[in-house]
Amino acid sequence: KAPVACGSSENITVDLVRLLPQQPHTNEDLSIEVLGRVPQDAALQDPMEIGIDARVLFCRRVGDCMPVFHLNTTLCEALMDSGKECSGLNPGQTFSLSRTWHLPLLMVRGTYTLLLQFHRIRQEVVKADAHPYEYYSNVINSQFYRPAGDVMSCYTLHEEVLASRHINILRDFRDAIIAFLIAAS
Repeated sequence: KAPVACGSSENITVDLVRLLPQQPHTNEDLSIEVLGRVPQDAALQDPMEIGIDARVLFCRRVGDCMPVFHLNTTLCEALMDSGKECSGLNPGQTFSLSRTWHLPLLMVRGTYTLLLQFHRIRQEVVKADAHPYEYYSNVINSQFYRPAGDVMSCYTLHEEVLASRHINILRDFRDAIIAFLIAAS
């Protein structure tokens, strides 16, 4: 799936976030691969100076999100965890990051949001940004998390996690019908 940009992109672009399996279910492994690139018009990028802030949120309503997972690392560490070399990224060069998790059987089933932000790691302390990063509102509205440093790019991806057992599928169907009847009355 192509992630949705939640702001402008500077020096790092994410083209694809691939899930294996494509439709996640509880009680199974989920692999996520992020395919990105450095735009042709960008300068050489040092992965040690680029941070990644990835958050998974479970949102029931606009502005009502529960953090489920958080990863804060450098692009260098993420490349090495994916079995890649940590070296400078040239203009036009692509990169891929991958990670696998096991989804528990008794997790909440529904829509999960991935908020993926790349940011320039600052060594010095800056009082306030002269040009704050502008986020575009797309579902999680006021619950954007801003990592330290200059945000280079921001992406979101929304995915449903479904039940793996047939009895839970029937229960989810029953609950949806009852919720509709209550809302319609």
